[in-house]
Amino acid sequence: MPHIFTILHSLLLFSLRCLDRSCSCSTRKTRQLIQDDYEDLYTGPAFVLHVRYAQVLSTIFTTLTFSSGMPVLYILGMLTLLLQYGVDKCLVFNYYRKTPDFTKELSQSAVSLLPWAAGFHFLLGIVMYSAPLLWTSTTIPWFGISNGKYFTSSRLGQLHLVIFFILMCFHLLLFLFEKSITRAWRCCYGTFANTFAAKVAKCRGRPHLPPPD
Repeated sequence: MPHIFTILHSLLLFSLRCLDRSCSCSTRKTRQLIQDDYEDLYTGPAFVLHVRYAQVLSTIFTTLTFSSGMPVLYILGMLTLLLQYGVDKCLVFNYYRKTPDFTKELSQSAVSLLPWAAGFHFLLGIVMYSAPLLWTSTTIPWFGISNGKYFTSSRLGQLHLVIFFILMCFHLLLFLFEKSITRAWRCCYGTFANTFAAKVAKCRGRPHLPPPD
């Protein structure tokens, strides 16, 4: 658990604050005589966002890379992300000091790395699902390398692996042409929605006002 030391430090800081106030709920009661000592005690550390992004990405990459051979990682990864979210939310409100506003560049950089996790998942999935001891199915003779040692038709030519390979190529195309596909979908959906709204307005005998550009 990546937050264990942070949680222990927050509990220690909470105990020191409680002793400073003599276990009173009043935040004005303190034993500190100097302003700097008071601020050091009652001001938590800064929230290091890039470290949290690194921990989340590490969890996602580890889960997707090895989940083909260990499906239990899907459940463990989900529970880890939920735990990280809950602990971070609690610590941001009660432990960390106020930090300056973060920009969107860091979030966009983290999101842009996620397709690589899917790529690692597909590559290791080919190795795991092609193992004869793990899973066997009908063999397609022409799919695979005839003179190879590992990537032969008996491994890569299995029906379930061919289906997996086709899905991998489909997702790869989605990643490569995501912007073009999104732009085309918005154009088609906008045209269909505008035409449908015009038909409905005509049936009701009302004028159709096209949406503003």
